[in-house]
Amino acid sequence: MCAEALFSDDLGNFDRWIYARIPGRFVGVSRTAKWTNRNVINPEFQVKLQVSGTIEGQVTVPEGFDCTKATVRVKSMHITTGPGNFDFQMYPRDDNFPVS
Repeated sequence: MCAEALFSDDLGNFDRWIYARIPGRFVGVSRTAKWTNRNVINPEFQVKLQVSGTIEGQVTVPEGFDCTKATVRVKSMHITTGPGNFDFQMYPRDDNFPVS
């Protein structure tokens, strides 16, 4: 959890992100924010965990490189919000979020 505001100003505006994960089981991300002339988004600062999914793809490494030494990091997280292909919210992943 990011308890400190990633952005804040003297007017009381702020922006915070929450990343939560139980490796191999659940994952979630959420945000709380307040901007001028708007109500606070997610004032409870809660995140809803969802069942973890899999990522499939192909990684190409240089010839002679030991592919078991390659590390793949996800740079964004898509949270499904409905049955359609475009029913999701995308969140950039904080580079400081621990990878394990």
